[in-house]
Amino acid sequence: MKSTYKIFKESVKEITQYYLLLVEETKSQRLVGSTNEWVLDNYYMISEQEKVLKVDLRSKSFRELEGRRVQQLKDVLKGFLEKCHYQIDKTLLFRYLSQVQVKQKDYLTYPEVCALLPLIKCVLLEDLADLCRTLAASHAYHYSPTDKSSADMEKLNEAAKQNLRVMNLFNSLKKMTKLPIAELLDYVSFSERMLKGEAADMYDQMYDRTKDDYRARIVRLAKRRKVREYELVKALVAEADAKGEHVGWQLFPPKAWNRRAHAYIWIVSLATLVLAALFARWAMGGWAGWLTLVFGILMLVPMSQIVIDLFNQCLYWLHKPVSTFKLKFKDGLIPEEYATMVIMPTILKNRQKTVELLEQLEIYYLSNINRASEGQRLEGRQQNLYYTLIGDAAAGPDEVMPWDDEVAEAGVAKVKELNEKYGAPIFNFVYRRRAYSEGEGCWLGFERKRGAILHFNDLLLGRHSEEEKRRFFRCETISEWLKLPVTPITFIITLDTDTELVLYSAQKLIGAMAHPLNRARLSADGRRVDAGYGIMQPRVNVDVEVTNKSRYAQLFAGLGGLDVYTTASFELYQDIFNEGSFCGKGIYDLKIFQQVLRGTFPQNLILSHDLIEGCHIRCGLINDVELFDDNPSNYIDDAKRHHRWTRGDWQ
Repeated sequence: MKSTYKIFKESVKEITQYYLLLVEETKSQRLVGSTNEWVLDNYYMISEQEKVLKVDLRSKSFRELEGRRVQQLKDVLKGFLEKCHYQIDKTLLFRYLSQVQVKQKDYLTYPEVCALLPLIKCVLLEDLADLCRTLAASHAYHYSPTDKSSADMEKLNEAAKQNLRVMNLFNSLKKMTKLPIAELLDYVSFSERMLKGEAADMYDQMYDRTKDDYRARIVRLAKRRKVREYELVKALVAEADAKGEHVGWQLFPPKAWNRRAHAYIWIVSLATLVLAALFARWAMGGWAGWLTLVFGILMLVPMSQIVIDLFNQCLYWLHKPVSTFKLKFKDGLIPEEYATMVIMPTILKNRQKTVELLEQLEIYYLSNINRASEGQRLEGRQQNLYYTLIGDAAAGPDEVMPWDDEVAEAGVAKVKELNEKYGAPIFNFVYRRRAYSEGEGCWLGFERKRGAILHFNDLLLGRHSEEEKRRFFRCETISEWLKLPVTPITFIITLDTDTELVLYSAQKLIGAMAHPLNRARLSADGRRVDAGYGIMQPRVNVDVEVTNKSRYAQLFAGLGGLDVYTTASFELYQDIFNEGSFCGKGIYDLKIFQQVLRGTFPQNLILSHDLIEGCHIRCGLINDVELFDDNPSNYIDDAKRHHRWTRGDWQ
């Protein structure tokens, strides 16, 4: 029996040969008739699908299907096409395939449903090749007008049938090229229907990429357990519903990530010791007592770097990066239970910078607001995405500096202007008072950025008394904002002043944080995140304009800009150990953050709070969402930045 791929290649070859015959006819200024004109006008689809089907039919998932099973699917599709005279209607196709599965009690697996699309295209191409073969044999490419006499009625009827057939074949092929595989899975796969019917009602809200990861996991589990896919999904959903949780917890149970970390450390350590000892022995010409020992100790650092780089590269080759699980909100509107505040903590010293940063937040608002597409009405529906500029007082010799009143007035006035402009309480402004630091010997914002975020979180949660508000803040609009009919905040997106929140990235960050498998689960004492994430970090790239600021930036900032070809990149800590490193730009769970970190660290001792915060509440990397950041334009600024980072990270 010929393989589907060979039959497909032969079909395309026959169609192409007939097409070339027609091209020669048209070059000679001969008429070819309406049937042949369909072939001439629509051959581009054949050429296009030849490239697509070459990939689909030679893919690993298709080749793993049994030849007998593929033939059964083709027979089912041929039966449907013959009944509808090759004129495909999506609704009828979905209903027919569902009825066949129920009648035969033979439910298609995910790979089989995905194979239906290339198979139905192959069946259409086979029939088109058969028609071209018939037309070529009867020399139909030599067209001559037919008289409507009784002697020619049979030819006329045959020509009409052929014309209708070729029209239906090309129209159906065009419909199938536009049919999304996600739609086919939704209406044909009974496993998909079962997942959508889970009590938690989360599966249907996820991105297609996340659903693909779930489906791939189901396929692997069914093979490993040697059970039918539909029965496996049915059991998993029933178990999840009984526990009152999302089915993802059955598909992706928590792993022993700590064991992986311990194994990684042991492998790197032992390999480093062995290589350092061998290199020392080789360099000294044998064991030369304490000299060999000293040389071996000196070689530990360079050898460890070599071992780590080689081992990480091996892991990169062996481990496929996985996209972060995310929810996709209906109509792009953030639900009330995931209401989010975007904050920008920074030091303010003048009116101009205050106004500029609030205008920058306005740009982020406009780039992340959902606009109604055709046929949608979003009037009166809240976006549940708010913005706050958190102004910190610059260090000074006195508690009150001359510019404080100017900054406070400018911030409050600009926020009022923006909220009136957009007719909703979207923007807020906070400006902190100074506290005296004995270590610094001056007046500055308490605990700098970390203190600003902790104070703001408590303010947002309504945990500050009136006396504390007066003591911590020179001015703030949050207290009045909370009295309005606004949704309580669940997540906080924190940005630096040089970080760009690009188009619709806020919705993706919130979708990742809101996914059930990413929601933080606390330990019994409520002081540690045991599963999920309290904070999530997106990929951070360099803005394309930044790379052109100077020769130094061009050399060290990389290409910059959005990498439109990469959906998920490998990141060692996230993909191997299920945890990332927080670098100060990301999204966190407001209540989890305060419960775990409030009062945890000693005051005025933390140099860099980002990394230690990520370690305490578990940081996850969102490897398919990008934000843009600035890059130093000269060596001195870059050295200062790395010095500041290194101090904090080493601590």
